[in-house]
Amino acid sequence: MIYTIVYNPRLYDDVKEAVEWYNDHHPGLGDEFMTLFKRKSTLLANCCHLFAVRYHTVRCMPMGKFPYLIHYRIDNAFQLVVVEGVVHTSRNPDKGRQQNSK
Repeated sequence: MIYTIVYNPRLYDDVKEAVEWYNDHHPGLGDEFMTLFKRKSTLLANCCHLFAVRYHTVRCMPMGKFPYLIHYRIDNAFQLVVVEGVVHTSRNPDKGRQQNSK
């Protein structure tokens, strides 16, 4: 079953921050991050149930060579995958949720 991918508007701040950080420290690496993020998030349409629930209803997909997790929720009733954020693995995920709830 193929799900539709929906992006939380706040996600773009997470991605932008990561891309800028990587490009500032190693030009071009931020572009690689963006390419990988797009590829990984698109894969969720076909394999969203592969990753375990980690925080209440939030599942996490690793970003491979980057120390980030794609946080997403599944809405089975509407066949949606809602990508909520991209979180560095050294960062407290609750911190991001508190910021997002403001």
